[in-house]
Amino acid sequence: MRLFIGIYLAADMLAEVNHFIRLSDQNNASGSIGIKWISPENLHFTLKFLGEIPTSRLNDLKPALSQAASLNKTFPLQLGKVCCFPAKGVPRIIWLGVINSESQLTKLASSVENACFGYGFPKEERPFSPHLTIARLKDSSSEFKFTSPKFQFTSTTIVAEIFLIESQLYPTGPVYRQVESFRLLP
Repeated sequence: MRLFIGIYLAADMLAEVNHFIRLSDQNNASGSIGIKWISPENLHFTLKFLGEIPTSRLNDLKPALSQAASLNKTFPLQLGKVCCFPAKGVPRIIWLGVINSESQLTKLASSVENACFGYGFPKEERPFSPHLTIARLKDSSSEFKFTSPKFQFTSTTIVAEIFLIESQLYPTGPVYRQVESFRLLP
């Protein structure tokens, strides 16, 4: 199974992000420059990507994630800045950052990372960077610069649980399936 641990968006935030994507698509003539927007059902924050894991390892993952969730309290999450990876040069990924909960999100990701490591899963080599990927660019030219529409995000997602998610890859794109959820402390 190809797995990752993530957070889903509340319905009102999801609608708001989709509106932002539509405006961005219009601003950037996306079809002509190879922007592939993330489909609404696939929008999520990734806390940890595990990759291919044998089904037998699920019995190790569940207590690890339960432990990680038990170390964190529910918190509000609001979107803010629009950025690109890499920050300089030709962008490959367009993403949204958070404005009020970066430390809580980072603490949650760290709890997940440490709990998974305690059950024999390797640690991520790169530091955690809280972001919501909204688009990937393929073969963009060196002249491309993403133009963000004027937009104010107002909705909030209450992060109350984390999800173990299976990612199945198809030619049309990935399909995600929730395997299990783990509640944070109230």
